[in-house]
Amino acid sequence: MIEPHPDLSNGRGRYCLSAGSSQLNGKLQVEYVQRLTDIVTGHDHDYPSQSMALYQLREIERMLGGKRGGNTETRAHTQNDLYIIRRALEEDA
Repeated sequence: MIEPHPDLSNGRGRYCLSAGSSQLNGKLQVEYVQRLTDIVTGHDHDYPSQSMALYQLREIERMLGGKRGGNTETRAHTQNDLYIIRRALEEDA
């Protein structure tokens, strides 16, 4: 079973996207989203793990979908994460 990354999925972290987010944070967030999409779309994990990964992706998508504002870099990062999530879920359908 996967353990959700606390800074990205709990209420306190709120995905850590703000104007002051570091590039390292952004890279870690993209890596986390990529790994979740790999779990959902791949065949190497059991169904409970895939279900939890899908749940986490939907939660991130929900949080990011309502996000407004931020600097250009933050908005671009948000759009990229949403694109990765939606593309992966579209392929899996």
